[in-house]
Amino acid sequence: MASAFVPLQTDVRIRDDFRAFLRGIRPAELAEVTPRMSGVGIPVRFVWGRDDRCFTLTHGRRFALVFGGETTPFLEVPDARTFVSLDQPQVVADEIVAATSRSTP
Repeated sequence: MASAFVPLQTDVRIRDDFRAFLRGIRPAELAEVTPRMSGVGIPVRFVWGRDDRCFTLTHGRRFALVFGGETTPFLEVPDARTFVSLDQPQVVADEIVAATSRSTP
């Protein structure tokens, strides 16, 4: 995982681009898009890193409520942080298989 951040740490151009990206995020954007999330017409499943200190379980559960309330599947993945697919790739793969292998009515 640490290797994914090497360019950010060592290349000033990438670091500058990343800073510009972060400065460009408007908090109002989330407020604008949030109401539309509840209208997503496909199944949504959350695979969330239990050890994520930036996007905590509380944040994840609140986010899941926006999509489908209490019925939205929410899996807490141990030993995973923000990049669950890098920290626990097999868990993510298993969840994708489970979600896509169910027969649709």
